[in-house]
Amino acid sequence: MQLPLWTRSTPTPPSSPNLNKLKRPSRLLRLLAVVILILCSCLYLYRHHSTHIFKPTDPTSETHVSLLHPSRPLTPLISLNEQTFVISLPQRKDRRVDMEVLRRFMGLTWRYVNATEKRSDVVRRVLGGVRWLREFVVEKSGQDTLQLGGVNLKLPFRWPMHLVPAKSKPNKSFTKQTEELLDILDTFDIYQEHEEENEDSPPLVVSKGDFTLTPYTPMLRRHMFISPARAACWDSHLRVIQSVLDSSSNTSTSWDITFILEDDIDMELDIRRRLRPLWERLPVDWDIVFLGHCWSNEGIYDALSVSGATSSFNTSSSNTGSNSTQDIQTHLHPSRAPQCTHAYALSPLGARRLYEHLTYPPFAFSRAIDQAYAWLVKSGRLRAYSVVPGVMVQRVEEAGWLEWLWNWFSGKETGKASDIWGTSGGATRWRDELVNGVFSGKDGVLRRKY
Repeated sequence: MQLPLWTRSTPTPPSSPNLNKLKRPSRLLRLLAVVILILCSCLYLYRHHSTHIFKPTDPTSETHVSLLHPSRPLTPLISLNEQTFVISLPQRKDRRVDMEVLRRFMGLTWRYVNATEKRSDVVRRVLGGVRWLREFVVEKSGQDTLQLGGVNLKLPFRWPMHLVPAKSKPNKSFTKQTEELLDILDTFDIYQEHEEENEDSPPLVVSKGDFTLTPYTPMLRRHMFISPARAACWDSHLRVIQSVLDSSSNTSTSWDITFILEDDIDMELDIRRRLRPLWERLPVDWDIVFLGHCWSNEGIYDALSVSGATSSFNTSSSNTGSNSTQDIQTHLHPSRAPQCTHAYALSPLGARRLYEHLTYPPFAFSRAIDQAYAWLVKSGRLRAYSVVPGVMVQRVEEAGWLEWLWNWFSGKETGKASDIWGTSGGATRWRDELVNGVFSGKDGVLRRKY
């Protein structure tokens, strides 16, 4: 007997797993494995880029740079008695290639100085010395220990008498106990070995003013900490200045001007035309001139009595492929509180004064070095002047996606390759540009394609 149609049913196979559900995860896993393999391969190639996979021609070779960018005749920026140092990490060959292109294109000469590594032993000892000195002063001065979330603590401080400007007020009087403490600080060796810091010790917070400490709180932004990188930067600049002083005392050569540059700069094509008229108006007792700056209005004070160094840059006469002419007034102003140390000039006396301030134990390595310069200028410790607008700027390079990925995997900061962190600690950058720079500018005279 045949069953009605509505009662018929197709036989169902024995219960079995859903094949689609089994296949789907396996496909995802295979796809994920392929993606991971590709990423690992890319990261390996990026970290070992010295193999000529990405660059068939080695851009670090002198032959490569000289072929693409033949050197122009050497001409000083200001004076025949000038010298220039470029601070650069030895492993950043890409930066040195860029600086060689810049040097040859502009017809300049300089010497590279290897920057201090943030993982070096000297940085470890310096940070230990800063911590020990602070704890010693807090204890001996009889003040309360810096408590979490407490108030700022102003510690006893005096600059050595030979560093006090003639027109400034003399150091205030202290008690006998404080005088003895300050005498100890005068001879403290910030580089000496100290006990290993406790793992529970809070991070070192930057000082304010001369010697005012801010208590640590987890809410502090990153710019408020003395990181190993900041200590390494301080030591790098300090060693350059020390070499300047050593060379002047050991040789008969007298350098009128010392330029100190970092390895990520760009400069105006007509920088000589801009600077030379200004230099003639500098007071004889100048200490430091900032060729570029950030995070400060350096034009707030009246410019020196000069009508301005006019830059009439004719792009057609400079082989730039443009016929525009731009007149830019460049002035020299008394400095206010310039930050960033990518380009500045020192007089012989200024090099000595700056070195002695940077090595004074209670002040040494107490903050980022550009913050130290800004405070020394603001408090009248240095006779400083700023070129406005700046004739040298820091180049802000975009980090490639491989570099971004590597930084993300290794726990480093991601984003721009040359960020300048503002006082708020956020990821804002000081945006500055040149009129006609070698690497950048409105006309883009020279493109970094090699």
